[in-house]
Amino acid sequence: GRSFYDDIVFVSLLLLSGWYITEMTNGIRQGMALSLLYWAVITQLKHTNYFRFMLLFLVSASFHLSVIITLPFFILIKVGIKKLSLIWILVLVLYALGLNEMIIQTLSAALNLEIYQLIKYYSVTDPTQLGSARWVGLQWDQLLYTVFFGLFAMAVFFNKRNVGWDSEPHLFILKVYLILSLVYFVFGFGPYSNRFAVMAWFFLPILQAAVISKLNFKKQDMTIIAAILFVVAFGYFVFVRLDWLSYV
Repeated sequence: GRSFYDDIVFVSLLLLSGWYITEMTNGIRQGMALSLLYWAVITQLKHTNYFRFMLLFLVSASFHLSVIITLPFFILIKVGIKKLSLIWILVLVLYALGLNEMIIQTLSAALNLEIYQLIKYYSVTDPTQLGSARWVGLQWDQLLYTVFFGLFAMAVFFNKRNVGWDSEPHLFILKVYLILSLVYFVFGFGPYSNRFAVMAWFFLPILQAAVISKLNFKKQDMTIIAAILFVVAFGYFVFVRLDWLSYV
């Protein structure tokens, strides 16, 4: 079960997360929307309370409409973790090859929708200006960053030595991260592709805390780890993120 030290680790990881302060300051509307989405998924969708989930989901979308595109992906929440992992890897490969963009373009044309154009030319008034936009399409550093945490969590959670009675909650958290990553892999072909990736990145402290708890450290070791991590995280947040020294 969850312990006091797990809570300390989670708070520390929040303070260390650049995405936490980004979504709570610059992207506050999206941060609120994603926080509600995570809450809806973990508290309601996990237990198949679909009506309550949809109510929370609609409240979430009212803060930032980008949340709506995640809904079709959460159909995969009932798929087994190994099958979902294979889907994740397949869609990842398709994204790296540029095929997901072609699929969305074809579907948009077939359904007479402007989904492809809205994503492809986001933030530019003229298609010829696309070259001047930032973070257009696949950015290898962002992709590798996203994939690393997914693969690392798989390595920990799929390790037979770490399998136990409490594995299911950890695997559910991994499922959520993989599904949020899929949104990025499918729609991350236009300018500011990181606006889709941040849906998974903002969730990272939850995934990271789950990974640490699953490593099954001894209680004494966990006490030391939690204490050190909190001191480092608090110092980093106060003196680097908030830059308190500049006000002294």
